[in-house]
Amino acid sequence: MANEATKAIGSLWLSQTKGGDTYMSGNINGQKIVVFKNKYKEAGDSKPDYRILESKPMSKGHKGSTNAAPSVHNIQEPELPFTEDDIPF
Repeated sequence: MANEATKAIGSLWLSQTKGGDTYMSGNINGQKIVVFKNKYKEAGDSKPDYRILESKPMSKGHKGSTNAAPSVHNIQEPELPFTEDDIPF
């Protein structure tokens, strides 16, 4: 059980894009987010390892969009694939 000083602020799930790339999706304090490995990261630079993006509903003009709750499973942003072993926690 978590110690009393630690409070969970969100949850993340591993998912895959239609292109097969792995990312995390979930929420932090009620804000829907997606997390991608930073494809611009190079050894020795100071760029972050992962990017956290706000997950927004798909636009109405997007093929297959509905009035249902927004889905992060339709994300097609090209990112470098990563595995659970790449996640530092």
